[in-house]
Amino acid sequence: MINSLTRVWIVGLLGSMALAMAEEPVVENDVLRITHLRLGQQAEPMGIETGQPHFSWRLASVQRGIAQAAYRIVVTEDRAGMPPGAGAPNAEETITWDSGRVESGESIQHPYEGPALAADTRYFWRVQVWDTGGNASAWSETASFYTGLWEDSDWNGAAWIALEEAPEEARLVPGVHVPGDLEPFRERKIGINALPQFRRALTLDKPVHYATASIAGLGHHDFFLNGKKVGDHFLDAGWTDYDAYALYVTHDITNLLQPGENVLGVMLGNGFYNIPPERYLKLITSFGYPKLRFRLQVTYTDGTTDIVVSDTDWKVTESAITFSSIYGGEDFDASQEETGWKYIGFDDSHWQVPVSVKGPPALRSQTVEPMKIFETLESAVVTEPRPGIWVYDTGQNASAIPRIEVEGPEQATVRITPGELLDDSGLITQQASGGPHFYDYTLRGEGRESWQPQFTYYGFRYIQIEGAVPSDVENPGGLPVVHTVESLHVRNAAPTVGEFHTSHELFNQIYHLIDWAMRSNLASVLTDCPHREKLGWLEVAHLMGSSFRYNYDMAAFYRKVIDDMQAAQLPNGLIPDIAPEYVEFDG
Repeated sequence: MINSLTRVWIVGLLGSMALAMAEEPVVENDVLRITHLRLGQQAEPMGIETGQPHFSWRLASVQRGIAQAAYRIVVTEDRAGMPPGAGAPNAEETITWDSGRVESGESIQHPYEGPALAADTRYFWRVQVWDTGGNASAWSETASFYTGLWEDSDWNGAAWIALEEAPEEARLVPGVHVPGDLEPFRERKIGINALPQFRRALTLDKPVHYATASIAGLGHHDFFLNGKKVGDHFLDAGWTDYDAYALYVTHDITNLLQPGENVLGVMLGNGFYNIPPERYLKLITSFGYPKLRFRLQVTYTDGTTDIVVSDTDWKVTESAITFSSIYGGEDFDASQEETGWKYIGFDDSHWQVPVSVKGPPALRSQTVEPMKIFETLESAVVTEPRPGIWVYDTGQNASAIPRIEVEGPEQATVRITPGELLDDSGLITQQASGGPHFYDYTLRGEGRESWQPQFTYYGFRYIQIEGAVPSDVENPGGLPVVHTVESLHVRNAAPTVGEFHTSHELFNQIYHLIDWAMRSNLASVLTDCPHREKLGWLEVAHLMGSSFRYNYDMAAFYRKVIDDMQAAQLPNGLIPDIAPEYVEFDG
């Protein structure tokens, strides 16, 4: 029997879902308009891996009962000096494929059926439709897509380069679950490595039409061009079973290049590729030490191209990241960072030539959405539960990294400890989430300094600061002064496509609680927690699948889930509970 409260909840649920999944608002000035162009269910995808992509779109109209009866798709190649038209194809364009008029009322997943697409090439496409009354729409806006590097030869001889090569005894695959004595792993130098940063200068002497950079940095990478980070991704690329394949990321860097000299810079972190035997760890494993493979293609307006790849023309040295663990945290010594290394004019003659090493057996394009930084959670409450220890409350538990703005003397160190809970004394406790996980930031000593971790994250609400004082309290000891403490929520960038809302606030609160839990476990894999394990438990992908798909566009994400399952599948057909399966759990 359904009581009245349940009936209200069901009605609210159905009404909210209908609103959430409604189409885009209609356009008042057009009878029939084409919107929401998607290729492979993504907008403007980079590095697509298929030679037969599928096209989709939506229709909007101010009139009721309008339906599509036919369509026409045109794909053009982006050649120098031949920009795509805003409307119908014209004689100046290089048409790769014209579907002609196709009688169909379907507007999703129409396959490309033209000549073979070229690797690492930008294409444009647009569509026109006819309604059941025979009326033609205007041409849609022009959308684009980039093809990836489909064969190893497409990398043009790019080498895997590293600061150092891991000795054979440092490899540990599969991993060991909760190792007791860590000393044997340290003796084998498992995870005992310096973190590298790479640099390469190049000169452009002609106007650039477009340029792409493809980068595989293991375990994770940050890519810089002329001092600025390229893109807004976090923990690129996603983690995989590296003995099966690794991911690379494609960036359009056309607008970031400048005439004359340019400087490429890359920093690497460990991730699940290489777990140091220090601090907290759920498991220890190592596929090797961090390494880089890189390819840049520049197409000039005169139609010629230049290609820059990772090789011994690059330079490498240790970065100022002195410790990085996907489980244990990260340390950064700003006093040791070489100022200007990402910029033109830096003297890298004292850096070393990278060593050539072996990489994973295959590379695939990261077509799943990346992780990114989303909400910034500011600390509203600050307490001092013990003299010299300050606890900042951001008000929301989330998968996140801390960001601090601090000012103080050179080589002073501030310790940042995140946590979900406080103990009875008001201090951070990591008893339930895995510890110790913390961050040590050593100051450069040049005015206000802003810092946040690059290659790890944790689940927390509270941020504990030691070795510094808030800016609004007395500081007789001359410690560093903290001006800002924030929590930066990180998650996979799968687009939000639905939401839930009712007139009953309790149900709204329950929904937001569940949604925060989903967002905090939406990483490179669907994790069971953002701190203690960070592993891709397939029960999450299955049992929470409907909840995720009602709220987020998970099409690309679930393709990676399937790829990880295939990589983890055993010869007898069994698929393990976890994919990627870095360790075999007893029982």
